[in-house]
Amino acid sequence: MILTRLIVFTNSYPYGKGLNWLDGELDACQRTFEKIVIAPYSYEGNRTSKPLSEKIEVRAPASHDDIAFRSIKQLVNVLGRHFFYFINEFFVEKVYTRSYWLKSWVSSVLKTKFLLKSDLYEYLVNIPGKDNTVLYFYWGNNQALIIPFLKSLGFKKIIVRFHGFDLYKERLGGYQPFRRQLLSSITLAAPISEYGARYLGKEYGDIDFNSKILRLGVKNIGRSKKSKDDWLRLVSCARVIKLKRIDLVARVLKQLPYNIEWTHIGDGDYLQDVKEELIDSPGNFRATLLGWFSPGKVPEFYKDRRVDIFISLSASEGIPVSVMEALSAGIPVFSTRVGGISEIIDHEVGRLVEPDLAEHDYIDHLKAFIEQYSLKADDFREAAYKRFQECCSESYWNEALVQEMM
Repeated sequence: MILTRLIVFTNSYPYGKGLNWLDGELDACQRTFEKIVIAPYSYEGNRTSKPLSEKIEVRAPASHDDIAFRSIKQLVNVLGRHFFYFINEFFVEKVYTRSYWLKSWVSSVLKTKFLLKSDLYEYLVNIPGKDNTVLYFYWGNNQALIIPFLKSLGFKKIIVRFHGFDLYKERLGGYQPFRRQLLSSITLAAPISEYGARYLGKEYGDIDFNSKILRLGVKNIGRSKKSKDDWLRLVSCARVIKLKRIDLVARVLKQLPYNIEWTHIGDGDYLQDVKEELIDSPGNFRATLLGWFSPGKVPEFYKDRRVDIFISLSASEGIPVSVMEALSAGIPVFSTRVGGISEIIDHEVGRLVEPDLAEHDYIDHLKAFIEQYSLKADDFREAAYKRFQECCSESYWNEALVQEMM
């Protein structure tokens, strides 16, 4: 069956620093849709689009910057004819009880009204063949705020993926603006993990909505090789933001009684904190901060370099692509038990530890795992690759996504 049109709402793709795992989804979708339109929210600092198929149209981003709150008068004017929609959220969710919630509500009201007046919304209003058009929101934030207003336009299928920041309200101080209205208006909620699905059911069980787990998946990137000298090589890959706790990784690794070579891939606001942790490192510890990698470069790194263990001490996750890529390369994973990571990592392919341990406990657990790895590295590496094949194959999950769109 060939459907007429798929509209994919992204935060910045194909601008920004890109989401290379979206490439595979689009490849799969091109076999099902006559036309694909990508509607990014912002450029995210990069106005050059990555090359795409001629079959794919890219709209100009809906917004360049967040809409700033200037005055109460401005807010009153913005509420306008949607006054009761916004005010109902204000009182039902009691956003007035916490300053951070109130700020988030105001920001979401302004963003929603901006989007409702945007060229993007006008395009959606006037688009022909709405009953044969699928709306696919890659994230549950930004443009997803206007979903409650789209259902009445005649669109029959609206699918929303949920990852981490756009799902767990704890990451936003305990409040996800207009989440109930969104869930009441969509055809399918597609969390990327069982943990996310349970969270949706627990937090919004009083709302009637369909939900199905659709993982992201990664490509078969080729097997990495283990070290053959007396150095153990560990890699981490994540944005250097507070919840990823890359500085903690540095502190833990440099206290291990082994020859440790650590490489981190990724940049972010807390990179300087990590650099400070590396000052006065002992002689048996070497660290390299590679910064941001363009899409596709991480798999090349794994194929070209020897890597023994992937490490993540993040305080919160969904199911990270970085962990799935490590499994695809046959690399065992040492990680905190957060989000949906326990759905793909266990004692057969690595080691899970609790996210609230003391620093010395992380050191002890990692030492124990390293000793275990040193005795049966090949078994761990083969099991990691097999886990990728069973749970994390991009081709399987992309086809599952397309089936839900049909």
